[in-house]
Amino acid sequence: MTINDHDANLFGRNLCLTRRRRGLSQEKLAQRTGLCRDTIYKIEMGQRSPRLDTLLVLIDALGVDLGELFEGFRARGKRGEHSGPEEKRRLSAGPPAST
Repeated sequence: MTINDHDANLFGRNLCLTRRRRGLSQEKLAQRTGLCRDTIYKIEMGQRSPRLDTLLVLIDALGVDLGELFEGFRARGKRGEHSGPEEKRRLSAGPPAST
């Protein structure tokens, strides 16, 4: 699954809000994580998507759960569409019974 512009912007906004709530500048977060300040800026602006190792470094430096940075995201179906209630019920029911 690829990340779209909306998701990149939402994640970036969540990162920025979390960083500010902690009273950290981009420079200070960069020092805590070992990332470049420019990398923090690009993630916050939705211009860059962080890799898993970067996510782990960010949550550790911010002292948050991973879910906090993904607030507002919804589960997606196979084709990248948002899964609705009917799709969730179908998936939770398991595979059809064989006859």
